[in-house]
Amino acid sequence: MKKNLKVLGSILAIGLIIIIIKVYPFMKFMNSFEVVEVDKNLTLALGGGGNSAILMSDKEVLVVDSKIMGGKDKLFALVKEKAGNKPIILINTHLHADHAGGNGLYKGNTIIAGAYTKEQWIEENGEGDGLPTEFLKDKKEIQVGEETVIIQNMGQAHTYNDVVVFFKNRKMLFMGDMLMIGMHPFLKENNGSKISLYLEKLNKALEEFQPEKIVPGHGRVGGKELVAEFQTYFAETKSVAEGKLELSAIEDKYKDWIPFLSMASTEATVKYWKKELGIK
Repeated sequence: MKKNLKVLGSILAIGLIIIIIKVYPFMKFMNSFEVVEVDKNLTLALGGGGNSAILMSDKEVLVVDSKIMGGKDKLFALVKEKAGNKPIILINTHLHADHAGGNGLYKGNTIIAGAYTKEQWIEENGEGDGLPTEFLKDKKEIQVGEETVIIQNMGQAHTYNDVVVFFKNRKMLFMGDMLMIGMHPFLKENNGSKISLYLEKLNKALEEFQPEKIVPGHGRVGGKELVAEFQTYFAETKSVAEGKLELSAIEDKYKDWIPFLSMASTEATVKYWKKELGIK
């Protein structure tokens, strides 16, 4: 009996080590936190969950995405340091916790998200103080100091109601997880993920806003080449799903992209494509 317990313990320990090794790159990526001062009124907080922004004015402060885990606290401390007692407008690009997990810290302020139902939001994030005060169906324009901020509900792509945020004067577009660089996308059917709509809405956003700088939900800041990179990822995984390419032909290309167990990987995206396309 003792011998069997030792064997079982060894197996569990090995399994735990394997999980830690596989999860470590993801956790390291998600916990990284980089502050970039773009100009005197705009700060980017990259990592710590989804990429975020802090836009200052004399009257208020606008924040894009509230992060998760330790990142949410670091971001909020930075926001309060800059904002003082000014009112805060928080925008969630979508309802996933890595972008909305810190919402409760902004209780009493305006929180804007896409047109989810309260039930959808609570199902994903639980009860608490982080429920948006406004669920946006279409488009909203806000003047924050000298900057015109356009908040656009793009509809279904990564989730049922993905929001992009455009800083018009700076020609900078925040795309949430409609765009991810260096990290495999989390595709969840119950949240509305549909890859074909990703491609459609990415092109629509570029055409409508003509951005010069793009901030993805995760990964490095850049220009329109980021969208082309993500679209290529989807095109190549689709080719694998359709049997036009072998999985091994692209796995090496995306080996440095951050996976998360079986939930987010090259293979997981191929499987999602197959289900979406009705391929067995």
